[in-house]
Order: sequence, then C-alpha cells, then structure tokens
Amino acid sequence: MFQTLWRGLEGRVQADLRKLLWPVMLMLLACLLGLVGIGFLTASAYLAISAAYGPGSATLMLGAGFTGLAGVALLLSRLRLTKPALAAPVTAPTATPSEASATVAFTAAFVLGRYLAGKKRG
Repeated sequence: MFQTLWRGLEGRVQADLRKLLWPVMLMLLACLLGLVGIGFLTASAYLAISAAYGPGSATLMLGAGFTGLAGVALLLSRLRLTKPALAAPVTAPTATPSEASATVAFTAAFVLGRYLAGKKRG
C-alpha cells in the first residue's frame, strides 16, 4: 500500500518538476544573455572612451561608474530592508464557536419573542 502511495507521489512530483524546468531554464538563459549584452556594452564603452580620453581614463571612468551603480544598489537594498513594516490591519475579534452559538440562540429567542408578542396584541 505504501509503495503504491509513494509511486503516485513520486510521479506527481516528477510531472511538476518537468513543468517547472522550461521556465527556469528560459530565465537562466535570459540572465546569461543579459550579462553577455552588458559585457559587450561595457567593451564598446571602453573602446569609445579610450579613443577619446585614453585607456587609463577610460578604465577609471568605467570603474567609477560601476562602483557608483553598486553603491546606489546597496543603498536601495539597505533602505528597503530597514523600511518599517506596515502595521497589521485591526480586525474585529472573532467569536469562538460557543460564543457564536450563544449569539444565534439569543437572536432567535429575541425574534421569536417579538413575533409571539405581536400575535397576542392582534
């Protein structure tokens, strides 16, 4: 019995993994292609700056630019981590099942009493 249950569970897990494999692989491919594109942009920026200002200045400018971007990213991540969380919304206290049943019984008795009182008058 347990073997059958285990095999069924194993089959479902494998099917779910196959469904997740392609999207994960495509995301990894997109990240890799993005990194290659950034590399080519950096190389072309280096060539353009080094032609205008020389190789030393180009290296200094690109290094300072990337260091500045890393600092901004670090600052943003730190601000996001230290941002105070919003307070949880105030919710009405929930009644326990015994309190809820007492409320229902009281309401039913009240309505029945009003109904019977109305019949006696008329």
